[in-house]
Amino acid sequence: PLGGPAGGAAIMLSVSVPTFAMASAALPASWLPPCAEEIEARLPELFPWCGALTFVSWAAPEALVEAAFERAERQVLGCWQANGRYWEIRLHLARYLADALGAELANLSLPLVQLLRVGLCVPERCGPESVASAALPRYLALLLGLAERAGGLPAPHGGHGAEVAELAHWSKLPLDFVVAGVDSCGTTSLHRNLAGHRDIVFSTMEEDSFFFRGDGVLPRRDEVEGLQRTWAARRGPARGVWLRGLAHPGLFHSARVRQALLRAPGIRALVVVCDPMGRLEKNLLFEHLCHGRYVGATAGSDDGGAVPQPSSSSSSTASSSSSLSAAAAGGRHPRCWGSIAEALDGEPELLHHWRVGSHLRALHRLLGPRLRLLHQESLRLSPEASFQALASWLGAGPFPSSASFHRYNAMGGGRHRTDLCGNATLLEHVRAALAPEYEAFEELLPLAGGGPPPESLRLRRSRCDLPLEPPEEEGPSAGRRAVGFRAAPCPNRTRCTAGEGVA
Repeated sequence: PLGGPAGGAAIMLSVSVPTFAMASAALPASWLPPCAEEIEARLPELFPWCGALTFVSWAAPEALVEAAFERAERQVLGCWQANGRYWEIRLHLARYLADALGAELANLSLPLVQLLRVGLCVPERCGPESVASAALPRYLALLLGLAERAGGLPAPHGGHGAEVAELAHWSKLPLDFVVAGVDSCGTTSLHRNLAGHRDIVFSTMEEDSFFFRGDGVLPRRDEVEGLQRTWAARRGPARGVWLRGLAHPGLFHSARVRQALLRAPGIRALVVVCDPMGRLEKNLLFEHLCHGRYVGATAGSDDGGAVPQPSSSSSSTASSSSSLSAAAAGGRHPRCWGSIAEALDGEPELLHHWRVGSHLRALHRLLGPRLRLLHQESLRLSPEASFQALASWLGAGPFPSSASFHRYNAMGGGRHRTDLCGNATLLEHVRAALAPEYEAFEELLPLAGGGPPPESLRLRRSRCDLPLEPPEEEGPSAGRRAVGFRAAPCPNRTRCTAGEGVA
């Protein structure tokens, strides 16, 4: 298969190559780079482990993502078994062949892509120079039926954009677990409280975008080694159990990341869920309302006032919305709205954009017992028991009896932070639209170690069902602070301050 962008779309070309005999014609030995003779001798043996696409579009459907991962995985493992090393090659194919073949190019009846990006298996001792200058042209000659061409194909030069990088496998990642979501449900609290355990260390105390730095279906070897260096720098002199974690609230949402976690059998995933209506309201407030994070933008306007900046915690999920991605692609941000009613009337797809149930079902289907799902309410009402259970599930010792657990990024505001709770018609419409979310959480919590669904989930209770209270101070950061957890809730469960218990 050849793959790459052409006219803004990805084109895939499958070519069946029969059993072949290596052409005897070759460059003079004095012209061959190191390892070239071994490449000539072994390429027939290694050829079955070449040619898989090494990338997949973030917008590709789940089945296509899975197929791309499976083929690349078969090739890298087969290559290693054959004592080879697996490399990604990138090449401006049309430009290279135009220079290499000239008028001969017209005789090729194959539709060629602009950018070639596939995997190549080469003998183990060969380095990147040999891959680019010897293995790549030889592979292309065989693939395109030019193996008998006098002189073969030349090595690419700088104008052809040739790049090579050695690839690894997801099972090589030095990770024990990930905090994989759900954004706006308590992932920061989960992350930072677990980081307080002596047996647990995280790659960073911020969101780690490791899995989002590229679109590869295999990790690059230098990425794996970089993560190893991170742990080497963090390791203390006298640690017992050593559990390495990575946190990003959008991991659950990506089909590509889910496939990567599937192929890393040593990695477990923690996911916290919360009231679907409360999460939707919070995200609409921060991402779509003018008085949330879009301060300075004009209501109903695409470009009025300050440019709105989405929160990092939702960056991965934003890509799934056609309207949001279209706006980003055009160099502008989506409009902001004066109220939730206006936002949902102007962009009804927002109700679907923030859904997570189908992604969590897919994650559970792939990871099975390696997924632990918990409800935010358990962290609020019984933090000590919840975190002790998580530590045990991860394989760490217990938290000390003196440990305290905190809630981060807690947002107050009661029923008054948006117009949702005061609009009965809108409230019922949103509750009905979120029915699949409630059902997914009820189904998955007991299956993924989260225990029975809490009463609030079963009864579809949200913050709008709490008693009325005075409005909090306004502003995008109002109420967003670290507060103390307690095992028992305080009398006012929506506005507890530090030391009072649940916020």
